[in-house]
Amino acid sequence: MHGTSNKLLLVPLLLLLVSRPVSAALPLDTIGDEAMRTAFRQVGLQVMFGDSLNAMVNANRLGWEVFNRGKAGKNRELAYSMALQAVAEAALGMEREALWHWEAAQLILPELRGEMMHSYSEIGKVFDSTPFRNHQAAVEWLMAEDKLAQEGPDTIMPKAIERVSAVAPKRKPSALMGQRIAVTYLVNPEGRPQAPMIAGSGHSELVMFTVLQALMSWRYEPAQRNGQPAWAMVTTNFSFQKDR
Repeated sequence: MHGTSNKLLLVPLLLLLVSRPVSAALPLDTIGDEAMRTAFRQVGLQVMFGDSLNAMVNANRLGWEVFNRGKAGKNRELAYSMALQAVAEAALGMEREALWHWEAAQLILPELRGEMMHSYSEIGKVFDSTPFRNHQAAVEWLMAEDKLAQEGPDTIMPKAIERVSAVAPKRKPSALMGQRIAVTYLVNPEGRPQAPMIAGSGHSELVMFTVLQALMSWRYEPAQRNGQPAWAMVTTNFSFQKDR
């Protein structure tokens, strides 16, 4: 992420997928819906056989399909859709998006990383190879490298110029009503959000999914420090009012 020397690699991802028989038990086999479980397996096979673009599109579609049903208690399905999307994006060289979705999946399902490491340790190794693997690691690295802009007379903080709205589930628009959530994230020198962190706990998987998906597409005028683009930290509060 911080230059050409720290690329997420396709080869380890392919190796980890072919290292286990297709019939072997996988973490996603704990998903109860048989049709959804089969669809997830098909996405994994698409990545394995190099069809990563379709894998990315299909993983994203599966997540939104679950979300638009508006059903609570689907954190596993939502998390695995984002995790598979991350793997496909990594294979395509979309590093920022891959890291965002990998972290978002763990925010929705905290045990996901342990489950994936148990079956596919190479996934964790690939994503852990960058200091941008999560919010805390990214902030620590940026501060150590003096790359993180702080408010001051020589600094202009980021300004949002393109915002995608967080939407309500189509089949149950009331599912997010009354919910509030705050997300802290970095804005990179290209003006794109990276490394999200959700404040507090107890948020529904539906609100986390829609907010994180929306935020990843936002664009900013990046921070300026001494006239040069710089990294900066931003917090955005979302509130789903009853009149939405």
